[in-house]
Amino acid sequence: MVWGDHDHILPFSHLEAAAAALPRAESHVFAKTGHMPQIERPDEFAAVVEDFLTRVSADRQVTSI
Repeated sequence: MVWGDHDHILPFSHLEAAAAALPRAESHVFAKTGHMPQIERPDEFAAVVEDFLTRVSADRQVTSI
């Protein structure tokens, strides 16, 4: 889950409930960001997604051996 700490559509205070509903999910909070971190902070968003995909891909390779 990605969240902006200044999101007025899905307020940051909702992150706790979302994390409880999805206990295996990872989360990242973007500072000074609203509802669209992928647009408001594209470079940071891309880095977070890239890191996640790299780790997930590595985990799949280890478990499939």
